[in-house]
Amino acid sequence: MAGLVLNLLISRINYEMRMAIDRLQVEESGRDVASDQGKVAGWKELISNLSAAFHLEQLFLEDNGEEPVKLPDLEDNQVLMYQEDAEAIKVSEEWKAVTDRVQVNIELLKCHLLFSAEKTRDLDIDQGKYRAQMIYQEVFESIEREVKRREDKEKQEAEEMPLFAGNEEEHEPKEELDLDDIAVDSGEEV
Repeated sequence: MAGLVLNLLISRINYEMRMAIDRLQVEESGRDVASDQGKVAGWKELISNLSAAFHLEQLFLEDNGEEPVKLPDLEDNQVLMYQEDAEAIKVSEEWKAVTDRVQVNIELLKCHLLFSAEKTRDLDIDQGKYRAQMIYQEVFESIEREVKRREDKEKQEAEEMPLFAGNEEEHEPKEELDLDDIAVDSGEEV
């Protein structure tokens, strides 16, 4: 159940986390460092929530170093499978548990910012955590955009087809005419 979308989401999280960790190695801006640290923490929290809700094995969660699937590279039927899978996951009880936990985390971040935060760094970390935990929305939206793009392309191709349909009529081969057989009426009697 919901294996395609979960795999896409987890591989996207792992990829983004790997990129953020790489940036942390060279980043000099304190705000960017804090934001990336918050994102890494947020992604780890989201993976933990996914693991608990869907009872995922550690092997499924590990970063294999690959980039996430690029939806435009897939065949139409594969994209439709992702769309169906996304629709199925959105109505599942497990997904509800994940989104409920994300909402609780967001409320905790708000409370932290309102009552405990003392520095801009706290804001940057909490914003990073928030953005990281909302990555699932980006994944679902990317699937929807790709399906819509393909539907629009198909519709456009269908609309263009009748313009060329008239040019493809089959005509019977015409006989070659011999110019000597053609009589021209010049008004003179022969």
